[in-house]
Amino acid sequence: MSDLTGGRIAAVLGPTNTGKTHYAIERMLAHRTGVIGLPLRLLAREVYDRIVALRGPSVVALVTGEERIVPPRTAYWVCTVEAMPLEIGADFVAIDEIQLCADPERGHVFTDRLMHARGLHETLFLGADTMRRAIAAIEPRAQFVQRERFSQLAYTGAKKISRMAPRSAIVGFSVENVYAIAELLRRQKGGAAVVMGALSPRTRNAQVDLYQNGDVDYLVATDAIGMGLNLDVKHVAFSATAKFDGRRMRALMPNELAQIAGRAGRYQTPGTFGVTGEARPLPDEVVTAICEHRFTPLTKLMWRNNALEFGSIDRLIQSLEAPANDEWLTRAREADDLTALKALGASDEVAARATRPADVRLLWDVCRIPDFRGISHGEHAGLLEAIFNHLHEKGQIPQDWMARQVNRLDRSDGDIDTLSKRLAYIRTWTYVAQRNGWLDDETHWRGETRAVEDRLSDALHSALTQRFVDRRTSVLLRRLKQKESLVAEVNDKGEVTVEGHIVGRLEGFRFRQDASASPDEAKTLKAAAIQSLAPEFHLRADRFYNAPDTEMDFTEQGGLMWGSHAVGKLVAGPEPLKPTAEAFVDDEAGAEVAAKVQRRLQHFIDRKIATLFEPLIALQRDETLTGLSRGFAFQMVEGLGVVPRDQVANDVKGLDQEARGALRKHGLRFGQFTIFMPLVLKPAPTRLRLVLWSLAKGFQEFPESPPPGLVTIPASKDVPDGYYTMSGYRAAGERAIRIDMLERLADLLRAENSRAGFEANPDMLSITGMTLEQFAGLMQGLGYKAERGERPKVKAQPAQTAGADAPADASADAPAPDAEAPSAEAAAPEVPEAAEAVETAEGSAPEAAPEAAAKEEEAKPEAEVFYTFTWAPARREGRADAKPRTGSKPPRGKGAKGRPGGKPGQKKPGGQSAPKSFAARPPKKDRIDPDNPFAAALMGLKDKT
Repeated sequence: MSDLTGGRIAAVLGPTNTGKTHYAIERMLAHRTGVIGLPLRLLAREVYDRIVALRGPSVVALVTGEERIVPPRTAYWVCTVEAMPLEIGADFVAIDEIQLCADPERGHVFTDRLMHARGLHETLFLGADTMRRAIAAIEPRAQFVQRERFSQLAYTGAKKISRMAPRSAIVGFSVENVYAIAELLRRQKGGAAVVMGALSPRTRNAQVDLYQNGDVDYLVATDAIGMGLNLDVKHVAFSATAKFDGRRMRALMPNELAQIAGRAGRYQTPGTFGVTGEARPLPDEVVTAICEHRFTPLTKLMWRNNALEFGSIDRLIQSLEAPANDEWLTRAREADDLTALKALGASDEVAARATRPADVRLLWDVCRIPDFRGISHGEHAGLLEAIFNHLHEKGQIPQDWMARQVNRLDRSDGDIDTLSKRLAYIRTWTYVAQRNGWLDDETHWRGETRAVEDRLSDALHSALTQRFVDRRTSVLLRRLKQKESLVAEVNDKGEVTVEGHIVGRLEGFRFRQDASASPDEAKTLKAAAIQSLAPEFHLRADRFYNAPDTEMDFTEQGGLMWGSHAVGKLVAGPEPLKPTAEAFVDDEAGAEVAAKVQRRLQHFIDRKIATLFEPLIALQRDETLTGLSRGFAFQMVEGLGVVPRDQVANDVKGLDQEARGALRKHGLRFGQFTIFMPLVLKPAPTRLRLVLWSLAKGFQEFPESPPPGLVTIPASKDVPDGYYTMSGYRAAGERAIRIDMLERLADLLRAENSRAGFEANPDMLSITGMTLEQFAGLMQGLGYKAERGERPKVKAQPAQTAGADAPADASADAPAPDAEAPSAEAAAPEVPEAAEAVETAEGSAPEAAPEAAAKEEEAKPEAEVFYTFTWAPARREGRADAKPRTGSKPPRGKGAKGRPGGKPGQKKPGGQSAPKSFAARPPKKDRIDPDNPFAAALMGLKDKT
């Protein structure tokens, strides 16, 4: 069954991490020539690089399906098992991972090498201990060398990916699963390297370098890492325990799980394995088998006849399907090359061409081109048929046809999936270029296809890195682990960069990291940024402490700003005029920075209050005020310079003239409706007063100040009690009027007879900036009754020479009803004339009716609306700053007691007597209004009288 040689035949068996491959390399280099067969192109490239580093590239060859590097003086051949040259008669031959003899897809190739590949002086079979009995049966002369694992392997159970320790490899069994896990690791851990069997060696090596160099701490791979890839992995986690084997989904065998789990803990470093994601915990018996390396021995090896007959396509198929004649061997299931042969044999054109043994052999060589694209068997068969037809008809593949196939793949744009497909497609033409005699210029096409593969490999590596590695986080993690000092910079936009990577923004004295960072990534970014920002915090605190007040401001919600950044807020203090500043400073900046910022903010707000409320503070500090005047000053300070008069009516009455004069020296004005300081009614003090009042009231959301310059604003019921007073307004009806303008209006109202009634004059409307309708609502809100009426509008009369006879006290603004009568009477005769015109026009032109109607409309007198206002205080519901005063009185004027024109029995012009009034108490004596600026002179005049 085996080829007899005089050399030593040994089987070096044991679990992973026993140094079997390293031992085989040492034994090969001890001979003059040697061949080593490896299961993967990736592993072959790794071993090739190791031997080149030891012996140089001039004596080492690399032969795989898609790559062929054969120097003229080749002594050592590193190959995939399928590409091993068996006819060269090397001194040494080694087959790695010999347990793959039982693999359903490729097992027959390994079994063939077990049976026939021998070195002249030494032959080694490397693999798992499950092959001991099978090797002994196939090759009775074999010596067995048992190797023990260098490190311990332990099971850790299930663990979430987010809690996975660094230097871990997570294994998936589909491209989609690998990409999903890598994306999750990018968001949570900064990124991961990706290793799959479908990657080119160039891409795989670049990805492995990311992991080995520490740029990322995680590796996501397929089961390709189980085939001898030596990586610095401490933990292996299975995201699934079943895979699709090309035909069906099946659970992984314990020995297959052990092959992958054994990648953890290289050399003498202990390793662990477990499950993650949706994978169920491993059964106890499986865990025990993996940890103790005890597995069921293999009893069947895959086999396919290698004595092929090329007389015809049918005879070739029959020879490939020949049954095994040994109890250890079982015929392998139909491989892709046999499926392709059957498909091409069914083609009439191919059948017509493949009539000679040489043609059938050529057809079989074409069918052995691997299906790298993996689209479908039909697509693959179509491509193989085109290649066979070219080779059979012309002896070679046409240069222009080959160029078209390669050029359309020579593009490095697109996403990961697009680049992966192009890389798989170019592997087909790389394989074709490696076949001897198939192309006219083999050297050119081998170099060209290799160059395209390299460009696609680099592009795929860049795409994988860009998608699955956050360079910013990975760099910072590595620098932090190495405990290197990081350089942080803050540009004029506030962007914080650490080692050139933007990690967030510095807003005032608080670090706001990049919102795109995941929770785990955010911790890393913040640690890196805070560690590097400590000097910046101190420099910024010094700059802030020395900044002028003009660079700072407060917001209407009590925030404190430095430029466009919030650096603190106001909180209620012991007194309304003494709020406390609270600084916004990260804890990592330190107590010294926080204290310095807080002191500067307190200085700012103290000076701001002292400037805007200077008259009020002077009133508070005036020690000459005593008794009732000092108590009144305290109330003004509590009211922040604005107090409704009805709230302090009794105190105002109790103030003598001297006390009022002392208060007036501070700018205090005793208005009819409000006691206030005009200087603190300006927009800036008003804005600050609302903030201080809101703090004292404990509001969560502060009401905003009205826009400056407006005499009246809409009155809302959704504002807190006292809001309009603090804003410098008094609510009256549906609108609120500014306090100082209300007092000017009150001065005008004093001149009117509020009992008999009066109309609004233009000065009143001008002061308030209202229409007559709005003014009526305002007056009602102030306690007046507004009676609406209509009357004919007085038209302007031409100037008359007899104007001297007109009464001197005639008022154009409020004409007597008698004066309007002639105007109405003068307009009356026009109506009958219009009617008569209509009657005479009957039977004539029909257009006469509309004209007559228009004349009739013009003949009607034009009406105007007016309001008569009388003092009629009524109990009104509303806010505290809008409620009626007890015993409200109209502004002093005509009709008020103690004033001319309002006394009982006084006759009006025209001889009519004024209405008499009766009271249950004797009339009071005339009293001088103390608010009158001429009160002192009037008192002196009264004494003389």
